[in-house]
Amino acid sequence: MLAVRPGTAGAAARHECCTAFARTIDAGSDHHGRHGSDEQVRRPLRDLAKGRVHDYDLRLRRFDDADWQRYGALLAVAFALAVGRRFRPGQDRAPVIRMVAGIRERYDRTGRDIDPGTAEALVWAALGEYPPVPMDQAAIATQTLLLIGLLHDEGLSPTDLDAFLRSAEDLTKPADQP
Repeated sequence: MLAVRPGTAGAAARHECCTAFARTIDAGSDHHGRHGSDEQVRRPLRDLAKGRVHDYDLRLRRFDDADWQRYGALLAVAFALAVGRRFRPGQDRAPVIRMVAGIRERYDRTGRDIDPGTAEALVWAALGEYPPVPMDQAAIATQTLLLIGLLHDEGLSPTDLDAFLRSAEDLTKPADQP
């Protein structure tokens, strides 16, 4: 079960996870030339899914450019997998709208951190029904929170969460790479 939950303590964490990713992108990396292991690239998403926002932020700050590329690919694939586990192309729009509204209610402290139009477009793009959404900082933060919300809704155990992230990571690798 994921640790980020609505409530007084969760409100600060929700706001922090909305801004941590954008802050880290703005700050850049201070460890160039070192490429993280698969685990190092997977770990920030696992931390965030478990509600450890501070650890998430610290791990992202250690990334070099290659780590950022791998992390972005992992985020995109994990999001597409999570969306595909919950929704199907061609389905009614109402469940997506309700899911976005629920995630905004849980994780959007200001009511402006997650744009509902962008959030829905990200889901429909993951299902192949909309063109890809331009991935600026706001879209990346929205995609991240949607992923965390989808994973939370599934109620994955820590073992299942790790397996999910490993599966997503495996899909980011070229076919000839182990």
